Amino acid sequence: MTPTLEHCEFLWEQGDPAAALRLRFGWATLPAAVAALTAIVYTNYGLRIQHIDRLAISAANAVVWLQTASDRYILKLCALSRFHHALAVRTALVHWLAEAAQPVPAIQPSQQGEYQLLNAPYSVALHHWVDGSPLNASDPTQAHAAGAALARLHLTLARYPALADFAPLTAPARVASLGAELAAWLPTLSAKHTQLSGALDEIARRWVALDHADLPQGLAHNDYRAANLLFQGSDLRAILDFEELGWSYWVDDVAWGAVFLGTRYRDWGPLAPAVRAAFLTGYTAIRPLTAAEQTILPALLALGSIALARASQTPELQSASIAAAYDVAQEAGLLASG
Repeated sequence: MTPTLEHCEFLWEQGDPAAALRLRFGWATLPAAVAALTAIVYTNYGLRIQHIDRLAISAANAVVWLQTASDRYILKLCALSRFHHALAVRTALVHWLAEAAQPVPAIQPSQQGEYQLLNAPYSVALHHWVDGSPLNASDPTQAHAAGAALARLHLTLARYPALADFAPLTAPARVASLGAELAAWLPTLSAKHTQLSGALDEIARRWVALDHADLPQGLAHNDYRAANLLFQGSDLRAILDFEELGWSYWVDDVAWGAVFLGTRYRDWGPLAPAVRAAFLTGYTAIRPLTAAEQTILPALLALGSIALARASQTPELQSASIAAAYDVAQEAGLLASG
């Protein structure tokens, strides 16, 4: 029986997904998309699609939830050739992580033994389905498990034998560049947030004064949050989406995760302090922070909290995120009195 598909959707964008399907992937109709996907899966994997549960678009990527006679899969397809090499490098790493017993989805090899293959003009990978639900942002137990898993991931990534694939192995100037972006953005939001502007100045000062030699660096996930963490109860079943993975200061990855942990695709808001604390406790139970990391972490949490406010998608969520940013900055001793 030929599979069917009733609609497609955006993961996070707004607009007309059917138009995006046509313009980004060259599929004029949903039946045309189904025919193309069916051919890709059968030609490369020898598998016949029996049912397509969902097709979602994220920028130049199509994500397809599908079923065959024997298993369930998620097909990921990228239509932009400039990303194809980076995807191949990251898929090889995820396959290695699976063999290293990290909680990542297994990747189905093609009939030629490829884990990321080129089916021109697309780069394609077929991931085994993992049962689970995104992290519950109100559950400290899940947050603790997520923190511990991130620490284990960092330590495992340090052993990856093909680190040279991610050269240059130097941390980017993300903290300074993000601080500058937020300093330019805050006045456009409101002239009354002078204390947060001052906090950004103090974060920049502390970052420059820090002993960076005492900040461990390595491969980092860089998008560690609820949308990419699947749980069953308190059990972390899978860490997803390594597309943003790159070299960084690990404490920066930790701080970003501690702030953005509760976010999915839309409606981003602040995490409860107790949940954030559980995440950090879980992480440090596996990998204790160095003295320099402990010194700078509160400032990085404040930086991330202001960034979350900028990313919030409604006035109500933005107000909540701004209030949370003030609280975090206050805890970090970043707010001038008065």
